[in-house]
Amino acid sequence: MEFIRHRMSLFLAFAWLAVGSACAGPTRVISKETGAAQAREDLAAGKVKVLEGGGIAIFAPGVPAKDPRFSKLPREHVPCGCTTPHAAEWFDYARGYNEVVVDFVVRKPAR
Repeated sequence: MEFIRHRMSLFLAFAWLAVGSACAGPTRVISKETGAAQAREDLAAGKVKVLEGGGIAIFAPGVPAKDPRFSKLPREHVPCGCTTPHAAEWFDYARGYNEVVVDFVVRKPAR
């Protein structure tokens, strides 16, 4: 009986930990500033890309829509959608990221 009680306590402890971890939310700060900092790191590593986000409409904030310099860059989505938790913060993150990328691409001399 003691063995079963111990097993049950252990199971409940792990279940409580799993539920608490799933509901904790993001573990890092999601902001325009952290997006810009990540963009600088990515550009230093030679990774040029554009982030897309939004609620109902998904697009790349801060990136000129019809500028051909951006049409062939890889695109990635941040967590987005009107029912996605923290979508507004992720949109700001994408905006900060894209501002750094746009500045880099515009200043880069044509080949």
